[in-house]
Amino acid sequence: MSISHRLMNGGDGWYLPYVRLRLMFSASVPVQLPRHPGSAWRGALGHALRELTCITQRPDCRGCGLMACCVYQQLFESIRPETAGPSLPSHAAHPFVLEILPEPPPAGSVAAVGVQLMGRAIRWLPELTLAMERAGRRGIGHPGNRLQLIGVQQWYCGEWRDIARPGSRFGLEPLPGVGGPALSAIGKEARIRLLSPLRIVCKGQPLQSDELTPWHFMTALYRRIRMLCEATGVAQPPRWPDIDPQARFPDASLHWVELDRKSSRQRRKHPIGGILGSFVLPLDGLEKTWPLLWHGQYLHLGKLTSMGHGAYRLVFEPESAAPLNSVAPGSGGHCRKLADAAQRTRP
Repeated sequence: MSISHRLMNGGDGWYLPYVRLRLMFSASVPVQLPRHPGSAWRGALGHALRELTCITQRPDCRGCGLMACCVYQQLFESIRPETAGPSLPSHAAHPFVLEILPEPPPAGSVAAVGVQLMGRAIRWLPELTLAMERAGRRGIGHPGNRLQLIGVQQWYCGEWRDIARPGSRFGLEPLPGVGGPALSAIGKEARIRLLSPLRIVCKGQPLQSDELTPWHFMTALYRRIRMLCEATGVAQPPRWPDIDPQARFPDASLHWVELDRKSSRQRRKHPIGGILGSFVLPLDGLEKTWPLLWHGQYLHLGKLTSMGHGAYRLVFEPESAAPLNSVAPGSGGHCRKLADAAQRTRP
């Protein structure tokens, strides 16, 4: 199975493979999802995936002899590898994230659920797609919230391309790696917009909106990338640059949103609130880590990433956005030329 994106850092020889996908659903009746439906989608996906892939049908996964090769265990339990460092938690990073818009689709419309798969989890696209199809058919969060899967798309060279329809063979086309724009084309700073609640825990407590600093944000991003590298078995990223812990954002508009989710297994509610808003991040001294910041938009950071938390986007002024559309190595135009050439050479 091919890899469409690689997270790289110059010539240091390390990368983190991942793919960006979105599953298209249609709603025949009005759907009423929670304000931030990531938890409901993740719960429905987990139930459906376990039903589809569990061979033993045991009521509890603990002690199962098939944990090392079980799709459900690898995606949802994510056992920590033996090579992981002592500073990391007992469970590895989940090798997938969900990106879900907070607005439910009205009747007769189409909704897109974004899915990013990392490393070895890319090969489980068929199982995950079937599980998402079953979850939507049963209802997300409530039996009345039923959605029908109508297609799967992959992000490639600046556009979404169809890769599967219901009943077709699920598989990714051979696609070359795609990088982000060069830092010199961006400028001295970038505004970061938080698309979903950012939950960063510091000293056992979640950071509030007035406590978040560039050091907290970049340290959480590095930790996220490091944990994904551990979970997917690739080389560690380079040493993180020193960032002043006392520095503040030159401009920020942030607020805390209070949320909770109900655990059916533990039969109690868990707080899942986080920070929303935007802030300006100075880019001086971040040249070597720019690829991590760029690809971190799709890998998320902080807690609860598998249910969609920690998504952000880099926002640039219109005059700074022009280089993103130019034909350069790693850009959409260059990538499309490679794909066209490969297509011409096929028998």
